Amino acid sequence: MAKLRRLINGQKISFDTHQAGDGQQVNWRNVHLEKSAINKRGKLRVPLLSEEKPTNRGMKERDFLKMAKEVKKELRKNRDLLNDLARSIAEVVFRYGQGEATIQDALEAARKLADYFDISEELVGLSKEYFEKEQLVKFTSYHINPARNVLVRIVQSYDYVEVGQLTAEEVESEILN
Repeated sequence: MAKLRRLINGQKISFDTHQAGDGQQVNWRNVHLEKSAINKRGKLRVPLLSEEKPTNRGMKERDFLKMAKEVKKELRKNRDLLNDLARSIAEVVFRYGQGEATIQDALEAARKLADYFDISEELVGLSKEYFEKEQLVKFTSYHINPARNVLVRIVQSYDYVEVGQLTAEEVESEILN
């Protein structure tokens, strides 16, 4: 099965449904991908499971067209895992939104997400944020991308999931400090 590693090489992507806080069941069919390139402005937004056109939020047109083509190509190559990925994202967002996320769930989801992107499932670091010392509201795990020997961060929360390569500055501020 193909993997989605190319989507995060030198870049970050996040997934959400824009349903955060609406009190409704998270619809996995509404999951979309937002991608931004490191050291560039703006974002590309692509519905994960529909044929709707990508949208541009503040990117130069040339960068937008190039990134949109790249993302669509990778998504077409990986159709088999997109439904599973969308369901996984929706489950993560739902669990955090309902206040039901546990460390065990977060670790399992981190490994599963790492597998989708063909990065090491082994964590090299993690951080947790709690609300009133008991409700897990954010879980961040750090993994190695073996193809590039760089750190990748996976963030899980109630409104989004982010997967992306860390910049040197982020490694210094998040890992070394």
